[in-house]
Amino acid sequence: MANGATEPEFDVVIVGSGVAGALVAHRMAEARLRVTILEAGGVAPDSLGRSAMVNSYATSPSKATDSPFCGEDILAPQPAPVNPTNYYDYDNNYKKDQFKSFYQRLIGGSTWHWQGLWVRMLPNDFRMKSEYGAGVDWPLTYHELEPWYAQAEYEMGVAGDDDEVAEYLEPRFGAYRSRPYPMPGLAPSFLDSHVASAVDGRSLSGIPLRVTSVAHAVNSRPFDGRPAAMGTVRACHSVQLRPGTKPWSMSKKRWRLALSCGARLSSRA
Repeated sequence: MANGATEPEFDVVIVGSGVAGALVAHRMAEARLRVTILEAGGVAPDSLGRSAMVNSYATSPSKATDSPFCGEDILAPQPAPVNPTNYYDYDNNYKKDQFKSFYQRLIGGSTWHWQGLWVRMLPNDFRMKSEYGAGVDWPLTYHELEPWYAQAEYEMGVAGDDDEVAEYLEPRFGAYRSRPYPMPGLAPSFLDSHVASAVDGRSLSGIPLRVTSVAHAVNSRPFDGRPAAMGTVRACHSVQLRPGTKPWSMSKKRWRLALSCGARLSSRA
């Protein structure tokens, strides 16, 4: 007879509590799978109020992207904002471009500092080798991924301009949508409008130019129980915006829903 103590405690182990981990954990826990989430970082002092993080940023000499989360047991080792290459291993003889991206390692992941820019890849981006002789082709196509793009946009709450898709992105690049954006696009800033008035209608090497907006995972209206953004900024640090409007709020809600469905979350793991 098999010893019950040898049975695995969990069906699924998810590494990382960022947006991807939070969404997967919620769906799997809803399906009654035994889920645990392992996060290398700690918990940002959200219970102290977002003003605490604003103060940490304001008093930080570096004003770096990790400044709001300064403190013990919050950030796991991660790329330094001023020198991201200290986190990645490269051969001394490596001469090509290095990966210099920065990300947050704490509960909620990089949604704490993500600007919320939501840009789909274009169909040709999946065929770089075939179309342009560079890189490699993806093993899947835009058509195969598109329904999942749409589903992710509704999970996260993305605001975008459907008219721009119909008038420009789909006819020019084949970047169709199977569903409209969950929310209308954010209002253009004064600078956006000013640049568009000077650029739209012109052409470069025979190619017509048009200034288009960028979809954002920022609420343009109340969505998923979260209020609309104040509308005074387009992309800045999440702690400076109205609580509940930025990607961190979505991520936090999803992993809390996962926990309410029975998932476990271990920090500093």
